[in-house]
Amino acid sequence: MPRILIVEDDRSVRENLAELLTGAGYQVQVASNGEEGLALATRDIPELILCDIMMPVLDGLSLADRLRSAPHTTHIPVIFLTGKAERTDMRAGLDLGAEDYLTKPCRIEKVLDVVRMRLAKRQIIEQRLTESWRHLRREVIADTPPAFTNLLDTIRSYADVISQHSDSLDRRDL
Repeated sequence: MPRILIVEDDRSVRENLAELLTGAGYQVQVASNGEEGLALATRDIPELILCDIMMPVLDGLSLADRLRSAPHTTHIPVIFLTGKAERTDMRAGLDLGAEDYLTKPCRIEKVLDVVRMRLAKRQIIEQRLTESWRHLRREVIADTPPAFTNLLDTIRSYADVISQHSDSLDRRDL
């Protein structure tokens, strides 16, 4: 079940979006400002962020900028859902790497359609990257002497274990 983070300072909008997306089968987390959203996105990386722009503490544009500048969150699709409807506002959001820009008020069907489309696009990209990685791995292994291949397999196995358990390991253990 895809996880979506809603970052919205208006409680009623935040709750309505959460209910809508939960009812559509998504796991939802909520934050009332960009700082809370950044903390959640960093700790429990969502598949998509639905974000307002005008918020206290840390606005949506600053949130998107910080997400894009961190290697572990740069890939998270951000969709802005905001009352800022000027073309310059839209351009600023898209320039920061937002996947989409919706203006309030927005039809529920439109929000769901955009969320589905962006998650589907993300899944296609992940599948292509996985296929490319497998192809590259096969190519490297085919051209590598067996003794070195065994050593690489051992390193890869350790890397897989670390990757799977990195959230629960102490930094010193890593």
